[in-house]
Order: sequence, then C-alpha cells, then structure tokens
Amino acid sequence: MKALTPWEKHTPIISLNWNNVKITVENHPAQSEEHFISNITLFQNWEILISKDLKPENEAVLETKIEVWENGLVDLYATEYCNQHWKWDSEWKFLGM
Repeated sequence: MKALTPWEKHTPIISLNWNNVKITVENHPAQSEEHFISNITLFQNWEILISKDLKPENEAVLETKIEVWENGLVDLYATEYCNQHWKWDSEWKFLGM
C-alpha cells in the first residue's frame, strides 16, 4: 500500500452537482482532539462564499449551494485548516455550466 503524502491527506476536494457544492478532506485522519480540521472555506470568483469553523467532534465537510451566474461560469477554490498542519488549498475549479 502506498503511503499518502501530506498534500494528498490534506487537500480539500470540491464536488459540484449543478449548484450544490460539497467540500471534503477525504484522506485526512478521523477528527480527534489531537488532530482535526478546524475550518473549511469556499471561495467563489475570488470572494469568500462561506466559511465553517469545525470542532473535533464535527465531520470535516462543508456543503452549500452556489449562485450560477448568467454566463454559467463558476470559479471555485477551497481552503482547510488543520490544527497540526496549518492551511491547505484545493485546486481551482473553473466550470462552464
């Protein structure tokens, strides 16, 4: 079994189903008092759309709906903070709907 790099463990993953967005940190260890995701933030078109503070007992997931602009372009980016490993960024998602 291949060991995951810190990047693979911490990168927020953006999933989009029309205007429903879900951000997960899929490979991070389970939330615990010692090691947890403390915040997930979603940016749309360079502005903060929503930010969620988390506690160790919370699942490291953020779900929301986004506004789809008239031209159908969506520009999404997410960050997450780990209490031990600081800030991690997603890839930019540029989508035309």
